[in-house]
Amino acid sequence: MKRLSIKLRVTLALALFMGVMAALALAALLALSGGVLRADAGRQLLRVLEENADEVEFDDGRLEFDGDFSFYAGGVYTLVYDAGGLLLKGSASAPPDAGPDRLPLSEGPLRTLDTPDGPCYISDLRIPLKRYGDIWLRGVLPTDGAS
Repeated sequence: MKRLSIKLRVTLALALFMGVMAALALAALLALSGGVLRADAGRQLLRVLEENADEVEFDDGRLEFDGDFSFYAGGVYTLVYDAGGLLLKGSASAPPDAGPDRLPLSEGPLRTLDTPDGPCYISDLRIPLKRYGDIWLRGVLPTDGAS
């Protein structure tokens, strides 16, 4: 077998280099896009929870949800719990096993929970109400709705 010409060797080396560079660029793009999607899901969850928090009141001995309160908005299910973790209100179509028995109520960073319907992003918001105590809003966003 003949030795490869210098022209062919340089061409092959450049093609290999370009292939490696393309693979590295694709890997970096995929790694960054996952972080961007997670951050966007966190913003979406927080926005829905904060909008709903403004619609909750305790008047005349009753917990009231104003007309603008939405149990499903923008792909986010909102569940309402008392301080003890008892479900007060929420969407029946929310992913199962997204309650505080599987993942305790806690304000803080966006969390991920695996449910029978697939993974979900979870975020909680505590609302202190005078003469009632604390209630919790839990936002549940299925990862397929996070795009």
